[in-house]
Amino acid sequence: MRHGTRQLSGERARHGAWRLATGLVLRRHVAGFYSAVDKREGIAKAKAAGKYKGRAPTARAKSDDVLALKAKGVGPSEIARRVGIGRASVYRILADA
Repeated sequence: MRHGTRQLSGERARHGAWRLATGLVLRRHVAGFYSAVDKREGIAKAKAAGKYKGRAPTARAKSDDVLALKAKGVGPSEIARRVGIGRASVYRILADA
């Protein structure tokens, strides 16, 4: 057996593998946290400069169509299919009306 190539066995090997896996998970978690913080800061700067507008509200833009179909007696699932939005969006538009 050469110096420094000793294999770990039993409890020590499991402990080493556990420490390695835990370290990797923690590093990924911390890196994800900081990237999310950086993203929020970047969006805030862009909004302040007037360069970030956000996503266009697609479902609410179709609220007139949803209300018209509901007035005709069409059900929420069919309204969602015809208008091209999700059923939850249909319910939200109807609740707001």
